[in-house]
Amino acid sequence: MIRRAFLKPHKDIADKSATRFGHQNEMPYLKQYYEDSKSGFVPNIELCHVQNCGLAMQNDREYVRGSADAIALEQIGEDCVDSHPVECKCRSGGGFRGSVKKAIEIQKLIAKLGGSGQRRRLLTGKAVYARIKSSATEKMGELIPDPHERLQLLHHCAVYGKDKATLLVGRSDGVLLYGVVVDFDDELLESYNRILEHIYENGLEQFYQDDISKLPFKLIEEIILGDDKLKQKYQMDDFYTSFLTFRALIPSKYKANFPIPPCEKGIPFEHSLWNGSKGGSDTVT
Repeated sequence: MIRRAFLKPHKDIADKSATRFGHQNEMPYLKQYYEDSKSGFVPNIELCHVQNCGLAMQNDREYVRGSADAIALEQIGEDCVDSHPVECKCRSGGGFRGSVKKAIEIQKLIAKLGGSGQRRRLLTGKAVYARIKSSATEKMGELIPDPHERLQLLHHCAVYGKDKATLLVGRSDGVLLYGVVVDFDDELLESYNRILEHIYENGLEQFYQDDISKLPFKLIEEIILGDDKLKQKYQMDDFYTSFLTFRALIPSKYKANFPIPPCEKGIPFEHSLWNGSKGGSDTVT
């Protein structure tokens, strides 16, 4: 929603590049995934459409939210009757998470596991694909070594109520290297949803209540001021701004039509009134 969030900035140049190139290359990756599925190269998946999506939430639990890069609609028979979330990752640097070398190693492993068809695709510079179960923990660790990415796929499934998700990995020039489709066990999905519910009931629930007068604002301020690094960039005024913006956008309390367009910046009402009255260069941003 708000692009300038209070998030820890990337310190590694490779991570910054991967993030920038990742957004640029989502569409080329998704297009290749779609075309390869239509040609029968993605195990047991044929797509009829791939759609970019924004922030989503569970219908009955508005605190369970997430933003997948896309939703893939599957062709089963004559109709699109199933779908699954897709996450795209760009490898452009030398670190563990952004290593092109590591991605190529995984690409070769997938080709080896996938038989002659996938090996021929590897030799011709085409993307290769694997489909695995979440219970195959050793193979999961080999094909998706970053635990954060495994958790991201699991969270997407929890948000959308699906039992599978796809990870697409490519280079910074838009070339897709491989895709991994993960089928998550029902028991794992149920356990993860219980964890989310536990976190909500034991900490987050109070932020969703209609009456916010009982919130521990003094404790929140003590936490902010008690951290030297945090208090340098974040004060209680920042918390109130973020919190009230979040409150206004809770679907059960915010009556505007969704989806809501991205917000580049927020301007206080007094500044907005001044800008509207004065205009020209005499504005407050």
